[in-house]
Amino acid sequence: MLPRVIALFASLLALAGAARAETQVFQATFSFVGLVDPPPSDTAIGVATVNSSGGGSHLATIQLPGDLLSLHTTVAVTGGTLPLTAVKIDLMLDAGTFAVDGAGELTGVLPVPGVARLCVLLDCQLGFDVPLTANAPTRGVGIGPPDIDVPLGAFGSLALLGAPWGTGPAMVSTPAGGTALTGFAHGPLSGTSSTAEPQGELLMVTPVRVGAMLGGPEQVLPLWGVLQVKLLPEPEASAALVAGAAFLALLGAHRSRRRA
Repeated sequence: MLPRVIALFASLLALAGAARAETQVFQATFSFVGLVDPPPSDTAIGVATVNSSGGGSHLATIQLPGDLLSLHTTVAVTGGTLPLTAVKIDLMLDAGTFAVDGAGELTGVLPVPGVARLCVLLDCQLGFDVPLTANAPTRGVGIGPPDIDVPLGAFGSLALLGAPWGTGPAMVSTPAGGTALTGFAHGPLSGTSSTAEPQGELLMVTPVRVGAMLGGPEQVLPLWGVLQVKLLPEPEASAALVAGAAFLALLGAHRSRRRA
């Protein structure tokens, strides 16, 4: 009996290690930063496809599934560069793939299709719908240029410019120079080159530049999509831990019987 338990425990450990190189359970939080504080956000759990370089802990690529994270909310806006009273957000993240670039940072495309309704009057009696992506989708938030142009009637016009995601610095140019937000990638306990391990964490950022021409100089609203991904222990690893606990309990009982 005892040898069979030991063999089962070893098999489960091997299975958990092999699975970690292919898939990884993750928890992700998407936030739309720049409108209000705290920003609107959504959190979900899914399964990512991870390609560990050489079968080790270095994260070379990660594929995230779509239709997990969404925002369907209205946020009141006070102040800012644009004359807005509120923004109604209706979006859902698509699937995306990220890979290490020449600078050693994870970058990639993950579209954020949806609509942001810019409310000019209270209760949004007057508002303008801004598509976040276009051409099904090949440009916009989480993808890149060219701009998405939106006419605002007698008020003027607006242009939304997106960009790919990355763990490096993301910049939004403004008439005053620009603002930036930086992501990161690190393993457990902030270790380097071990991001593919459980408890590895990514912070990926995509800049969104909203430029409005309202009868004067261009006014710019800098926004960011922020995606925080934390890799969690997989079910196989949890099963191995359970099997290990059972093995230790069985071994303790076996030794107790021998002493008796």
